[in-house]
This record gives sequence, structure tokens and C-alpha cells, in this order.
Amino acid sequence: MHYSEWFGKMYTLTQYMEQCIAPVCKEYHINATEMTVLLFLHNNPDKNTAKDIIEYSRRAKANISKAVEHLMRRDLLVRIRDVQDRRVVHLCLTETAERIMPDLHAANERFLRGIFADFSPEELQRYNMYNQRIAENAARELIKKS
Repeated sequence: MHYSEWFGKMYTLTQYMEQCIAPVCKEYHINATEMTVLLFLHNNPDKNTAKDIIEYSRRAKANISKAVEHLMRRDLLVRIRDVQDRRVVHLCLTETAERIMPDLHAANERFLRGIFADFSPEELQRYNMYNQRIAENAARELIKKS
């Protein structure tokens, strides 16, 4: 597969994902990055720092910082300093954020159901295995280049 073909497929996936999440993002006045932050914190309560989110999402530090600030202004996140290490700041979902999580998860599930609609369980398992290998290869290459 040529780069342009692969890139076109990735673009189509991104467009479809944005279409799936747009209604919920519009309803709650958040963007895709902010939705990613909220879902990450909800699904990974033990990984609750901006650094954790940046490592997971591979998004720019500035974008995550901006998203966190907006979510705090919207009363969806709070910062809590670590009692052991005052330099560490934990991000915690508020009750307001917890109330909207079912809608965010539903939008995410719509996307996943759509892209994997005709996959058998075995195909989905193979896809996950291949996707993991691709990600590991990419991570290994990134380390080589740094």
C-alpha cells in the first residue's frame, strides 16, 4: 500500500470519528481533544496527570494543556496536588463530567460499531493483534530517531 492510499484511509477514519462524536461534542461544548481527555481519565483513573494523557494520546502538550484549562472552566475537571509530591498535579473528573460520561462513551461506541460492523470476532482479534504490532513498530522507530 502506498503512503497516499494509507493516508487517505486514515483521513476517512478520522472524518467518520468526527461525525460520530460531533453531536455529543456540540451538546456539551467540547472538542475532540477534550473528549479524549475526559474519556482517558474516566477509563484510566490511576493515570490522571497531564503527562499521562500526553503519552497516551500522542497529542501536543499545548493542546492537552488548553483542553484541560477549558474543561476546568466548564467545571468538568479539577486539579489536585499530590500529597507526597507537590510537583505532581492529578486531574479528576467532577460530578458534572461523570454525568456526561455515558453520552461520551455512547458516541465512542457508535464509532467502533461502525468501523467494525462486519468483522467476525476472529477478525477483530487479528486486527487488534496487528494494530498492536504496528503501534510497537512505530514506537520503536520513534525511539531510534530521538
